[in-house]
Amino acid sequence: MSIAAALGVEDIYGPLMTAAREAWQRWVVDDPSLGIVREVVDLPGWLKRSTPADRDVPMATLGALAVGDVDAAVALVWLLVPRAKRIAGKLAVAATDIDALVAGQLWIEIRSGNPPRSYVAVTIMRNVEKAVMAELGIGDAGERADKAWASTSVRDRVEAEPPSRDETPELQRVLRVVLQHLLDAGDIRVDEAKILASVAGKADWLNKPMRGRAGLTSPDVLEVLTWPEPTRARTMRREVGKVLDRVVVAAADLDVLGLLHNTTWNPDVGVCGVPALCPECIRAEFAA
Repeated sequence: MSIAAALGVEDIYGPLMTAAREAWQRWVVDDPSLGIVREVVDLPGWLKRSTPADRDVPMATLGALAVGDVDAAVALVWLLVPRAKRIAGKLAVAATDIDALVAGQLWIEIRSGNPPRSYVAVTIMRNVEKAVMAELGIGDAGERADKAWASTSVRDRVEAEPPSRDETPELQRVLRVVLQHLLDAGDIRVDEAKILASVAGKADWLNKPMRGRAGLTSPDVLEVLTWPEPTRARTMRREVGKVLDRVVVAAADLDVLGLLHNTTWNPDVGVCGVPALCPECIRAEFAA
């Protein structure tokens, strides 16, 4: 059963989504800030075209309503199903019923009574992912959920950092653009770029701290990456370390933001792919 089916939102004309669509008209009357679209099913398109701050307005309103209103909870889980599917995809090897686990945790999180006011979707899904990982005993979240691990002192343990703002899309673009530039310049090979992309994805999945080598050579990241052949983890660590050392040298004088701006410029909207980070786009926004 898919996540959408488990939550009863796979059909926008089904009973749950029909009730949520009808309730939208009532919510708009009570809170005009939701009048940005005529129907809740039009909201995904509006969210894609909006800035993070603008997206937070309807999402935070729905989040607050969802605590006590089942229709609002249905609308919010429907909006978050694509993100939930990505989490389930990353954790698919850990459980055969991963869709049901993610769906259940998403519903619990939305109805928990503590709705976020900013970076709403990211905060909700981060909490969902951590809870599911704890349930499955994966990574730091799993260790904290295990009473034996929680009462064990580990000298080299690095405490988790406070949740940061949502920069995941920007960071992914940074990685892609920088790796492509280094490939074009002949500084790294295709197989090396694939390795770096893989370990970066696993480090993000395990919420590794962004310090040192950004968690790219941490043992648990490489353990996940090499789980079919655990004995390769140590060798992989050396390989990744060598590639990272070369990348640091090759990218030392690289104007990353300028490269990103030129590579991801979208003439239709007049900004590049990283407007929240790009000085040129920020200046243009303030000058408008």
